[in-house]
Order: sequence, then structure tokens, then C-alpha cells
Amino acid sequence: MKKLAIITIVLIAVTIASAFYFLKSNAPSSLLSETSPLVVMNLVPSGQLNITQGSVTRVNITLTSLNMNETTIPLGLVLQNYDNEPLDSSVTKEELFSSTFTINPILLKSNDTVTSILTLHAGDVTPSGKYTFLVELGNSQIHHLTGTTFDLAVAPSS
Repeated sequence: MKKLAIITIVLIAVTIASAFYFLKSNAPSSLLSETSPLVVMNLVPSGQLNITQGSVTRVNITLTSLNMNETTIPLGLVLQNYDNEPLDSSVTKEELFSSTFTINPILLKSNDTVTSILTLHAGDVTPSGKYTFLVELGNSQIHHLTGTTFDLAVAPSS
């Protein structure tokens, strides 16, 4: 009788483990990992942008929902590096550049795609060199994406 009880318990445990494995392996991939991005972000143009002191450039920022609920995503622009070195903390982005987004925040519905245009103006006295910016997405704990970076080369005006 004791052997039968042990065998029954083992069979139940194996059945439960098998059912869990089956459900997990057949679940949609978006449910398997909480850290998988729920938003795809593309910048156009991509790669390094070129600009002269005192001029303007534009970047299309396209966000695509990957089957998530409706969410509001605020956009931000963070100046991270100058000539591959962390920026001196005494200098702010606002002293060197001004920027605006055509849509901010972005209301992104399930399976939706929305584009906002970033307009970036280099000041007349912005030092020439390479700058690295982060286009930052607020609410990253919801959609699991912090943002993406791009480089901007500033040349002296002629």
C-alpha cells in the first residue's frame, strides 16, 4: 500500500511537470520573457549624422508596438558623450543644442506605428566634434526598451 502511494505521488508530480513544460514551450514568445522589448524603435537617417555650427538636422523616430496594450511613451533627448568621452557635467545639452519632437509623448496603440520628428539645432558656438545622443523612452519598465543612440558630427560653419 505504501509503494502504491509513492508511485501515485511520483506520477502526479511527473504529470504536473510535463503539463507545465508543454504550456511554457507553446506559449507566445512575448509571454516567455518579461525583458523582451515590446516596442521596436527605428531612427532615419541612421548611423552618424553631420551638421555644421548654427544649423539644423532632423531625425524620424518611429516606434512600433509589438502587440502590447495602449501606452503613452514620453520621448527625451540626452547628450551622453563628446568625442567619445563622457560629457563634462558642467555643460548641459541646452547650452550646445536645442531640440523639439513633433509628437511628444507618443500614444502607441496595440500593433500601431507612430513617427515623431526630432529637430536638433546646433548652436553657433557649439564646439566641433562628435556627439553621442540617446533618444530616451520613458516608461521603459512597461515596454522594456530604454531607447537608442545616434552620433552627430558637428563641423565649423564656413
